Amino acid sequence: MPLEDEFGDVIGKARRGHGLSPTAVASAVGATEAALAAMESYERLPTRDEVERFAELFSLPANRLWDIATEAWDAPPVPLTTRPLASLRIECVTLPYPVHCFLVATADGSCLVIDTGTEAGPLLAKLRETGWRVAAILITHGHGDHTGGLTEVQRATGAPVYIGAADASAAAHVPSDAVHRIATDRQLSWGSLAAEAILTPGHTPGSISYLIGGAAFVGDTMFAGSAGGTRSPAAYQDILRSVRERLLRLPPETPVFPAHGPATTIANEQARNPFA
Repeated sequence: MPLEDEFGDVIGKARRGHGLSPTAVASAVGATEAALAAMESYERLPTRDEVERFAELFSLPANRLWDIATEAWDAPPVPLTTRPLASLRIECVTLPYPVHCFLVATADGSCLVIDTGTEAGPLLAKLRETGWRVAAILITHGHGDHTGGLTEVQRATGAPVYIGAADASAAAHVPSDAVHRIATDRQLSWGSLAAEAILTPGHTPGSISYLIGGAAFVGDTMFAGSAGGTRSPAAYQDILRSVRERLLRLPPETPVFPAHGPATTIANEQARNPFA
C-alpha cells in the first residue's frame, strides 16, 4: 500500500503549519513559485539542495524529507493483530477515499468499532459476516470520512458512541444518551474489552487515539511517514506535540493503524517520520 503522503503533501502541511505564503517559501528555498507549486502537486521532484533548505526552513530532518522525496521510504509489514499476538482479532474495512475503519474483537465475539467511514454499508456487512456484537463505537475525530456512517451504524447496533468533546457535533444525530464525550485521557472498558483514549489534538480539536490490546488506532493524527493536516499554525503545533509527546512515546513495538495509508510501528515512525 502506498504512503498516504508524498513529498508535496509533507512540505505543504509544513508550509501551512508555519503560516508561510508560497512566495515566502519559494524565496527561502531558492525556487520559483511555479516550481514550489509543482512540487506540492507531485509534478516536480526537489533537488537535494532544495530539500536541505526546506528542512532548515521548517525545522524538519533533511534525511527523512529526502527519503520521502526519493520514494526510499516505505512502511514495514504490520499484521492485523494486537500484542500479545492474536490476543484480539482485527478486521480492517476500507471504504472509498480510501479510509480505513477497524473492528477489534474478542474470542467471544464482542467487538469495538473504530470509525464508521463515509457510509455504513460496508461496515454493517462485515459485522453480519463475522456475527460480532458491537460493544462500543470509538470515533477518532469528527470529519465526515470517519463519521458519515455513524448514525446508521449506531442505530443498527444500539452501541454507545465515544467521541472527543470538541468534535461531538459529528454525533449530533445520535441519541444524546448514547454519546459519551471525551475531554480528558480515559480508561474505557466494556466487559472483556478495554481501550485507553488519549487526546491527540491538531488535525481537529477533538482528535483522539485509542490504545487497544497494545495497538494504536490513531485516525488522522499520524500516518506512516507523515502527520495529519492542520488549519492554523496553532493547530500545527498541537499535532506536532500529539505526535512527538503522546504517540511516539509509546513502546517501540506498538503497531500503529492510521485511518489512511499503510499500518506502521512506533519504532519505524521514531526513526523515519519527518514530523517526529
